[in-house]
Amino acid sequence: MKLRRIFLGISVIKNINLEKNRYMGEEIQLEEPVSIKGGKKGIGGLLLGIAIGLVIGIAVGYYVNTATLQYAYNLLSSAQPPPPDAYIVGFKPGQMLLATPMGSPISVAAFDLKEPLEVLDYNTEYYLVKSGEYLYLYKTTGERVSRIYVEGLLKGYLHGGKAYVISQKGVAVYQLPDFVLEKEVNVNIHDAYMLKEEAPLLYVLTPNGLLVLNAQLAEVEKFSVSGMKLFVGAYYFFVWDGERLTSYYRNTGRTIASVTIGGGVKEMFACRGIFLVLTDGGIKAYKVPDLQFIKTVEVSGIRMRHDPSCSIVYVLGNDETHVVMVPSLSHHVVELSLDDVVVRSGASGVAVAAGGRQIALACGG
Repeated sequence: MKLRRIFLGISVIKNINLEKNRYMGEEIQLEEPVSIKGGKKGIGGLLLGIAIGLVIGIAVGYYVNTATLQYAYNLLSSAQPPPPDAYIVGFKPGQMLLATPMGSPISVAAFDLKEPLEVLDYNTEYYLVKSGEYLYLYKTTGERVSRIYVEGLLKGYLHGGKAYVISQKGVAVYQLPDFVLEKEVNVNIHDAYMLKEEAPLLYVLTPNGLLVLNAQLAEVEKFSVSGMKLFVGAYYFFVWDGERLTSYYRNTGRTIASVTIGGGVKEMFACRGIFLVLTDGGIKAYKVPDLQFIKTVEVSGIRMRHDPSCSIVYVLGNDETHVVMVPSLSHHVVELSLDDVVVRSGASGVAVAAGGRQIALACGG
């Protein structure tokens, strides 16, 4: 029985192999190739269909692309308002002039202050002007309102109908427009900076540390940081100690980076993620906040000013004005001798009234 089953299995396998060889040897007939019937008329119809498809594809692509660009534009517009209709008001002894943002003069008017001057702060109503150790309050029309003598005068800020005046001997708050003393704090000061937020903060750099004062001049915080020059931004603050520039986290005072800067530092601030330091050897540009060196802008002057969007920086002094573009750091020279400039908006100073927080954010610090 076993032998019989083996022989039967062998026979089945042989039959399967024979069937397989037969099918492999046969030629499998394919369908007839598709032909375009109708000659030229059929080809024309095909080309017309392709053309219509291309037109529809281009139209749809254009619509999608346009919609995408419009969405991106709207998103950008909502994130950053368009640049204001800006112009500059320039000051020098005896003159007050109006000019374009690039420094082309428009008109000139008389100004009653005949001595070298510096505009410490301004708003939609007033200019706060320093000349020697005298502090002046002017209307934006150029009319003088009041004057006060401040020994060791350094800086001044306008906020909430008051003037916050910083001298080497301390901080004083005056009611405007007549400079009526409201409060003062006696402390040895090297530099100061006010952030005009909803709750303004005054950062005061002393030999013994960095004090943070509120609008009532009460101390709210103190950092173990000292130096000669100070700038405070939205997220970081920067201190120059006479040799080294150091960046810190604003909320904690923790050190981020430090670099050596040769030459005397006259002014420093951040603009669009770039920290600019005006020295005897030009403007040194660094990245915010790690202070990686970018380049030196070969300009000279006594002070720097910027527009509210921080896209144009003015370097003043030496009988000419340097206009520096940010972030490209390209610049050109205007034959315009000015002591100081104020950048105003055509919309009644809206950019100024928007507050120091927006300016600090624009400045990238």
